[in-house]
Amino acid sequence: LMGVCPSKNEVPPEKPTPDPIVTSQSSVDRRKSVTSSMVQLQDFASGKSLDSIDPDENAMLGELFDDGPVETSVEKCLRYVNYISFFLVAVNAIYMGVRLDVSMPSVKEQKQPPHYLQSIEHMFTGCFLIELCIRLALEKLAFF
Repeated sequence: LMGVCPSKNEVPPEKPTPDPIVTSQSSVDRRKSVTSSMVQLQDFASGKSLDSIDPDENAMLGELFDDGPVETSVEKCLRYVNYISFFLVAVNAIYMGVRLDVSMPSVKEQKQPPHYLQSIEHMFTGCFLIELCIRLALEKLAFF
């Protein structure tokens, strides 16, 4: 009975826990995939034809170097419009400070500020109107 039923003082032997890295089939597959991809890259770099590559291996290579979602042309245009808009707002803010400094002496003497200041203000208004039209054209109903 001693061999069948352990006594209270006897500790059952520990079972060895398998190493998850060594026994995991998916990690082995990943290593094979990466190794295969590296061989493909070496073949490509040495000038070998990619036509001889198995389509499954070629798909794995594509997944390895997938850069994520591709930006549509509308999104790209909107990104550039955002850059230009930021630049216009920053330059307009600087211009407002300059305009204040330039027109303050005229106001103290109760004269009209220089006319070129008003022309520059109209140019900024035109630029912001063009920006608004471009955004409406690109975003359509999503603008609202």
